[in-house]
This record gives sequence, C-alpha cells and structure tokens, in this order.
Amino acid sequence: LHLNYLPALYRHNVDVMSTTEVLHIRCRPGDKHNSRERQSSKASLSELPFRYEIHARDTHTGEPLVCFAKILILAAGTVGTARILLNSRPYLAHLSHQVGKNIAFNGSVKIVGMIPEGIAEADMWSGMSHSGMISYHFLKSHGVTISCAKPLPVILTSAAQLSLENKQGMPENYWGTSHVSLMKKARRRMLVLYALGLTRDFAEINISASGKVSPELKVTQNLRNYYKRTKSLLESLFTRNGGQVVHAEMVNRKGEPYEDLYFSTSHMTGSCRMAESKEDGVTDKYGEVFGYPGIFVTGGAAVPGSLAVNSSLTILANAERIGDHLVRKYCTSYKS
Repeated sequence: LHLNYLPALYRHNVDVMSTTEVLHIRCRPGDKHNSRERQSSKASLSELPFRYEIHARDTHTGEPLVCFAKILILAAGTVGTARILLNSRPYLAHLSHQVGKNIAFNGSVKIVGMIPEGIAEADMWSGMSHSGMISYHFLKSHGVTISCAKPLPVILTSAAQLSLENKQGMPENYWGTSHVSLMKKARRRMLVLYALGLTRDFAEINISASGKVSPELKVTQNLRNYYKRTKSLLESLFTRNGGQVVHAEMVNRKGEPYEDLYFSTSHMTGSCRMAESKEDGVTDKYGEVFGYPGIFVTGGAAVPGSLAVNSSLTILANAERIGDHLVRKYCTSYKS
C-alpha cells in the first residue's frame, strides 16, 4: 500500500483524505441511471454526469462534507463497505437485500500447545507477526490449511485463559503458581496452531438505530462438527509429536469465557459479494453494485466465500482485475 498504491495516487494528484469518514451515499436529485452504460463495452467518462453524493464528516472536527462522483469505488473492508451501504439504504432503495449478509470468516480454529524438548524453538516456526509456514497437507482431506502463530504473551493471555492438565486430566488454574510456571515456557516452547477452512456457514452484520455495527453468527450443527473435527486434527499434531495441548478458553473483552463456540478472524469476506444476480449477491462479476451503475466494490466485501488461506492476495488480485475492467470500460483511448 505505502510503496505502490499511495505513491501512484499522489503522482496523479489524487487528494487522500485520511481523516474523513463516509456516512452514506445518495443518488443526486434528478439523476436517472443510463441503462445504455451497462450494455456498452465502452462509456466515455467525460460524458457521464456526477450521479452520486457522498456524505461524510471530518473525524477530528465533526465538520460535514459532501462530495460528488461519477464513479464510486468502495474498498472499506468487509465490515466498513457493508456499513456504508446499509446506512445508504434509505437513499438507495434498490440495493440487494444481501448487503451485510454472507460473511465468510475463513473457518478459523485455533489451539495452543507446548512443543517438546529437542524440537526447534517456537520462534523458528513462526515470524514475529505473521506465520512462517503454511501446510496444505489437509486441504483435500479436511478442507483446511494449517499455519503457526507466535503472539506476544500479553496478547495471548488477553484472548484466552491458559492452563495445562493435571495428573487427573483436569485443567489447572489459569492463574497462580502453575500459571507462572507455564508462562515461563511460553517464550520458547509455546506455539499456536490455527486452521483456515472452506466453511459454508456465514455470519451477517446489522446496524442499530444508534449506528452501532453488530455481527451475528448462527452456530449450526455442521459448524460444530467442523470445529470439533478441525480442533481434534490440530491437537493430534502436538500429541503425536510428543507435545502437550494447552487448555485455552477464549474470553471476551471483560475477561469472561464465552458461553458457546466462538470464532475470531482477521479474514472476513463476502458482505457485499459478487454473484450472478441481485437475489444472491450485491455486485456483478466486476464488482458493480446491482441497480447502481458506477458504484463498485473492490475490497474483501466482494469476495464471495471462505478461501482457507490469508485473503489479502486474493482481495488484491480481484481489486486489480476490477481496476483493469474500469480502465477498459471508461478510458476510451485505452488499447488492449
């Protein structure tokens, strides 16, 4: 981003307003969508009207701002793009009812374990912030890839209550002397394994009257089976190699354990997914919002499902594919 895209924007005199928050989008009064634009392979950008109003505010001062656009590209992420379109529904009445739904969370299942003495230290299996290895060995049989992570102890203990099993097979206290002993080994012997999977269960987001975004995931029996099967696989990688599984009970921001199955992920996609029709998704195959020519979704929101890998490169590739389409469609002087 900092080495490629932002410098290119500055070279073309694009104004980057990093302290501006988009609130909603409106069609400009009196604007009528030109149906010929969709049917034509070329559309002169200079001849298009300013069709959309973007209502925003300065996040520092609260000052309102209105911009006008011929073409509008939304790349605010899976949650951010859906939030903008959901807030715009009163003004964009023909939006698909699929906005904010079909959110794929990449089937992220995590476990913590202690690798045995005699095997390379945990830092050798993972980088400081990103996985140092990925295995596709179980992609065909289980529908998952497996990677390692090595979070800082303060991050790890804020996300889960950690404890080892005692001789009776019961978890020890996640605090006190036994926990101190466990955390002394965290630096070199503790490792997190996580699986990303091709799950078919989806979450959705809703916006309250106060504007708060809230996610919802219905935990189906199929999802429970997937979690149980994947967790068992990850645990076996520790135990079959002489390691030990660490009991990790996920907690919320108040430090309280979750009452039911809990998933956390940084790889959400699909809240405004590409589809064949408005009934199944929000945009067409080129990321153009059904019913609103000139509004495009290029971020993770457009990717229609779980990928079983980090989604960054897929999102990037799709954004460049849509960008190529925009150039071919609107730059009449472009030659392939």
